[in-house]
This record gives sequence, structure tokens and C-alpha cells, in this order.
Amino acid sequence: MKLFLCSYFKKVANLIPKAFGECSGKKVCYIPTAGIPEPYKEYLQKSKDAFTRLGMEVVELEVHTAPKEEIKQKVTECDLIFVAGGNTFFLLQELKESGAYDIIYHEVKNGKFYIGESAGTIIACKDIEYAGLVDSMEEGPKLKGNYSSFGFVNYFVLPHYTCEPFREACENVIKQYGDKLDLRPITNSQAVFADNDKFEVWTASQ
Repeated sequence: MKLFLCSYFKKVANLIPKAFGECSGKKVCYIPTAGIPEPYKEYLQKSKDAFTRLGMEVVELEVHTAPKEEIKQKVTECDLIFVAGGNTFFLLQELKESGAYDIIYHEVKNGKFYIGESAGTIIACKDIEYAGLVDSMEEGPKLKGNYSSFGFVNYFVLPHYTCEPFREACENVIKQYGDKLDLRPITNSQAVFADNDKFEVWTASQ
């Protein structure tokens, strides 16, 4: 498995060729679902623009409304999967409710490159409960307290470390979970590159 897990994709997009290789002409399955409950959505367009600048074709997939056949077609036909930021609990709920969860899990386990941004990063971990100090859990009522997630990595990435407006929330996560979970904090200018058991933190040049 190859994963690229970040806080804010626009700031680290220039690292994608190093992680993935030649980008020109490749298709990215772009999943913006986590942004639905969020009042601020400008970051979504910024990440799309970043992919376009890399020469990639953006294939948008809104799992909240797409039928399962469309989800399977788009996820399988694209070269990469990108899961954008927003509310982590709403995102996990909609992935599971739509059937996208199992499709994405299978594709990534079989080698498809996965890029997560913020909420999309957190769901790559095996449980998202720690995100409850950053995001509203109330946005995922259908999860019914089951916060188990993909588990592509066996540690817990904490996006937006030291970055406003998340600075205080991130510090609270570290205080509450620092001695319970293997937390890996990253700033908005950093990304985790995971290649099977390999773990590296990369910092983008600004």
C-alpha cells in the first residue's frame, strides 16, 4: 500500500510526483464528501486546482448521492483516490452507508495510491474517535458510536498540528490521547508518506 496523508493538500501538492511518479494524464478519483457539513469550502476548489496543475484529470465522486455502481466504476477506473477534508464523522458515515468504504478498502489494499487530506487522513487510521476533539461527532449519527475505520496504518496521524484554527484542539488531542495512541502530528506543510511498513514525514517547500 502507498499512502500520502496530509493536512492541507494545496500546501503539499508539489510532493505528489515524488510519492507517485509521473502525474500527467493520470486520473484522480476526487471525493469531497467530508466538506458537505462545513460552512467553509474554498479548500476543495484549491485541491482540485492543485491536481489540475499537476496535469491530472479530476473525476469527482460525491458518495453522499452517487449510486453504488457509479462509485465502483469511478474508484476502480482512476489511478489514485483522493479523500478531501471536512467532518471526519460525516465522511466515515457516508462512506459506510454508500458502500464506498468496502470498494476503497479493496482498491487500496490491492495497491491503488491513496491521498488523504485532514478528515481523509484520519479515516486511513484504524479508529477516528480521537478526532472528536476537533470535529463534531454529531455529524455521524448513523455510526452509532462505532468509529472503526480503514486501518491502512497502525498509528494515528493528527493533522493541522500547530496551525490555526486547530492549534488548541490538536493540543487537547495530545493531552487526552498522547499516552493511549501512537499519535503522529503533522503541520499544514507536512505529509506522511507510507509505503507498506515504511513511514516518512515530508515537508513541502513553500
